[in-house]
Amino acid sequence: MGDGCQEQQTQIWRFVMRIIFWILVFASTVTGVDAQDFAIVSKVFQQGQEQPVSETLTIFHGSRVYDELLDNQQQISVHDAIANRFHLIDMRRHEQAVISEDDVLEFVAKVAVTTKAYEPDQSNVMVRFAAEPTFDTEFDADAMKLTLSSDVWVYEVDVVRPHGEPDVMVHRYRQFADWFARLNTLWGHLPPNARMELNSALAKHKVIPTRVTATIRNDRGDVILQQHSEHKIYWKLQLDQQRRYQDVDEAIESAKYVSFDIFRGRQIAKAAPKQNRK
Repeated sequence: MGDGCQEQQTQIWRFVMRIIFWILVFASTVTGVDAQDFAIVSKVFQQGQEQPVSETLTIFHGSRVYDELLDNQQQISVHDAIANRFHLIDMRRHEQAVISEDDVLEFVAKVAVTTKAYEPDQSNVMVRFAAEPTFDTEFDADAMKLTLSSDVWVYEVDVVRPHGEPDVMVHRYRQFADWFARLNTLWGHLPPNARMELNSALAKHKVIPTRVTATIRNDRGDVILQQHSEHKIYWKLQLDQQRRYQDVDEAIESAKYVSFDIFRGRQIAKAAPKQNRK
C-alpha cells in the first residue's frame, strides 16, 4: 500500500476516534450525567500585587470551550472540537471571525522558524526557551504538587483530581489548554511549547491545576518575570454560566462575520500592554 493511502487511512482513523469520543460525551449528557460540563474562573497576579491583572471565565460544554476575559470588553474565544475551528466573538460589536485549527498550527510553525533564527542573547532567552523547552519534572502525589524546572523557567503547580469522569475531564482540559496556548501565539504572545509541556505533565498524572506559579530567569540567573494564577473550578455549571454559553451560541449563529486579520488587529491593539496568560 502506498504512503498516500496509509496517510489517508490514518487521517480517517483519527477522525473516527474523535467522533467516538464526543459521542461518549454527548451520550453521558443526554442520560443525565453532566459531570463532563464544568467551568474554571482564573485570576492572574504579578509578583507582589494583591489585585489580579486579568480574570477569565472558561466554560466546558459539549464539544465547545468558551473562554472569556472578564474585562467588560465581552471578547470571547470559542474552540469547537468537532468543527476543528475557533469562533472569535466581539459581543459588543456583534461580530465574529473564524480561524481553523490548521491555520493556527501554520502560524505557530512560522513563529517556531522565526524563533530558531534568533541569535542567542539576554533579550530573547525567554522566547527561545518557550519555543524549545527542556524541563525536569517531579510530581508529589501526597502533596498534590507538580513541578517543572530548568535554569530558565520553573512551573510550580498545585493540582486536584477531577470529579465526575476524570479521564474525560482531563482530556478536555488538556485539549483546551493546548489549543489556547497555540491561539495566544497569534496575539503576539510567547511560543506555546513551554505551556504545552506543562499540559502534558498534567495529563500524564490525570490532574487539573488550581494554582500555577511561573518564574523565569535570564542567563545570569536574575528573575525577569514571576507571576501566578489561581483557578477556581466549578465541577457543575452554575446557572449564570449556562446562560452565558447559551448567549454565545446565539451570537455564533447571528453575529456578522469579519475577516480574521481585522479581528486580530483589534485584539493586538487592545492587548499590547498586557502580560501573557498562564
